[in-house]
Amino acid sequence: MSDPRTAETLTIPPLPVLFQARLHPRADWIDQRSIDWMLSRRLIEPGPDEAFVRQMHMGRLAAWSCPDADTDHALLLGCLLNWLVLLDDRLVDPVAEMDEMRELAERWLSFDIIVHDPQAATVHNTPMESALRDLCRRIRPLATADQWTRIQEAITRTLVGYSAKAGHKSDSYRPSLAQFRHIRYYTSGLLIFPPLLEIFCATELPPDIALDSDIHVLNMTSAAIVTTVHEIATCAHDVRRGIRNLPALLAEEHACSTQDGLHLAAIELGKLTDQFNDRCSQVEARNLPGSAAYIKALQHLIAGHPSWTEETKRYTPGASSES
Repeated sequence: MSDPRTAETLTIPPLPVLFQARLHPRADWIDQRSIDWMLSRRLIEPGPDEAFVRQMHMGRLAAWSCPDADTDHALLLGCLLNWLVLLDDRLVDPVAEMDEMRELAERWLSFDIIVHDPQAATVHNTPMESALRDLCRRIRPLATADQWTRIQEAITRTLVGYSAKAGHKSDSYRPSLAQFRHIRYYTSGLLIFPPLLEIFCATELPPDIALDSDIHVLNMTSAAIVTTVHEIATCAHDVRRGIRNLPALLAEEHACSTQDGLHLAAIELGKLTDQFNDRCSQVEARNLPGSAAYIKALQHLIAGHPSWTEETKRYTPGASSES
């Protein structure tokens, strides 16, 4: 484990320029309205709670991720991103610290019921459940049957990932680098993005194309790029709090310093970028229906995350209610 005192000496190495980032023209409106939604759903309360959420700028992350989306669609994405962050902050981490995995399993059952039938009753009807109902009711009419099925599956897989994360934290088990990569992918929220990009960016893929092996690789690689950028950008934050992140795990694997681990992560990022571009060329050569617009949407998603990490205050020293 890295010494928390080293956090202040870490520097982010040069990263490959991925794609040109663009911000949705109504980014600030989207950010504000996503906060309004959280207040209206009682996910947060006015005061310190609201102040911390405001500095995260999850609405702006949606605006960076989908710069060409309809404004209402970008707002819907911003609301979903805020919900996912609270899922981690308010449920997964506290449950793991209290070693109450049974409670987490009960919550997951309620969420699964809602995702498959937003009208169905659940035992607790907490604000988190109520907000998920609202999200499902708003997204479902926009999706095809195939897209909605993939969204349901993605949410379920995300909950599985959070169970693994909470389980490891609960019993103080130290996951291996390979295990960490799987958990990070499942808890990143990026499993949900492929069908959402189709819906919000008007890039619908025929069902057989959505399941094509090359498209699958593009989805996996774009998610790996985004999570690697995130792990590099938030490394000092994690080291400060004693969290084993990707650079720290790479440092353990190669018996080097965390700073060297950051450089290894940057090298990985370069390789992932090359793999993504190579696969894009293969898909373009195949001329798959809808793939050109979909690749563009993935590129916006990839380009937007570094820009968001530069403006969010979620990972700065002294931020409260951190995940």
